[in-house]
Amino acid sequence: MQSNPQSNALYEASVCQVRYLSPASFRFHLAMDTLAFDYIIPAIRAYLELPPARQCSCRAYT
Repeated sequence: MQSNPQSNALYEASVCQVRYLSPASFRFHLAMDTLAFDYIIPAIRAYLELPPARQCSCRAYT
């Protein structure tokens, strides 16, 4: 089977996360971009002086 560098893979990859494990503990090769993105966001937020994200419950479900 030959690979085609001109085409992109269009499929979902489910990556389950466990609450008590740090993101770096996941050793999936597909999660490398996700882990890098997770660590970059706090630096961007601090640099731009954006307010921290708030978690609010949806009024439709309260």
